[in-house]
Amino acid sequence: MAEPINHTLILTSLFVKLMLCVHGGFLVF
Repeated sequence: MAEPINHTLILTSLFVKLMLCVHGGFLVF
């Protein structure tokens, strides 16, 4: 069984990076 906490942290990290890219794009454009 994989570690759910570690998996959640990875998903959260990717989500945060995606949101930062989206907000950064809106701020730039």
